[in-house]
Amino acid sequence: MVNTFKTLVLVATLLVGACTPQNQVYQHVQKYYVELAKLAQEDVSLTTLSSTLTYPDLHSLQYDIPETTINMRAFFGLSECGLQTLVAQRNTALGKIQLPSSRYIYEVKLLQQLRRCRDMTVDENLKNQLTAFYQIKSDSLPKVWANMLQTSEEVKQTLSDNSAYYAQQDAASLQRSVTVFVELMALFETPISEGEYVESRLNWLRQHRVIGHFWRSQLVLTSALEQSAPWLRTQVEKSDCQNSNTLDTLSALYQTHFSAHILPLAETLFEAHSHLQALYQSSDKHPILQQSFKDFLTEHQGIHTRLVKATVQHKRIWQAFADRCK
Repeated sequence: MVNTFKTLVLVATLLVGACTPQNQVYQHVQKYYVELAKLAQEDVSLTTLSSTLTYPDLHSLQYDIPETTINMRAFFGLSECGLQTLVAQRNTALGKIQLPSSRYIYEVKLLQQLRRCRDMTVDENLKNQLTAFYQIKSDSLPKVWANMLQTSEEVKQTLSDNSAYYAQQDAASLQRSVTVFVELMALFETPISEGEYVESRLNWLRQHRVIGHFWRSQLVLTSALEQSAPWLRTQVEKSDCQNSNTLDTLSALYQTHFSAHILPLAETLFEAHSHLQALYQSSDKHPILQQSFKDFLTEHQGIHTRLVKATVQHKRIWQAFADRCK
């Protein structure tokens, strides 16, 4: 009896989850697509709706940054500036396998300490050595930042999560996610060593993967509208306006699916796209971000353009049907 009750609770939970607005997105798109296929007598098993996001290969995003060895014996007398402690932390077993974000925070702190030690010492030889190390680390910091932004698991997850779709209820989370992403982008110009600042933003992206969900919804709707447009056009052009069955079938398809669900979804995605402009603009033509990362973002900008075109195409076909069969 207990097992039966647990089973019923599990089934009820799954049913509730299946009815969320995010999950309904794919259901509405698929229903419209399948109904058009039936009408056109197309075999949907021979076609596939694109709905999977693929993040660029991490090797194409990773900058190879040579290790710089600091001989701390030369700076033995500089214990007051904290350089020895910081370098010692990096040389531990855990320090050598830092996550991209931890490595970025460490490198910014190291630059701060190198500058502090350089300003404190009066020994010209030590000052010159510290200046040389500072310059090496300063030159490599942009690539350390790029590795943090492009290869952190949190960023990969938020930009390519395939577990859900986007719904209008996600708008606030999407806007906040874009703001967080732009704040991380700003660290390129204004480095920050506060671990809480960086990690809290990465944690937000990990917990709110709505950018990927938006792109996934955009992708599946674009795929469905582009593939089904020729089917719809053919059916409308050959439709007999004197045949009540034809009129009823097409009218029901328009009212029940296109007007009720597809158009509102497209408008939701158009509005969401406007919120991503800051993300696109901050990465476009960036001097350090890898080309494969920029291409990934540009690809989704292009899908938006295709979605606008495909939506307009369906609206025009339906309008042609209305004009023909008034």
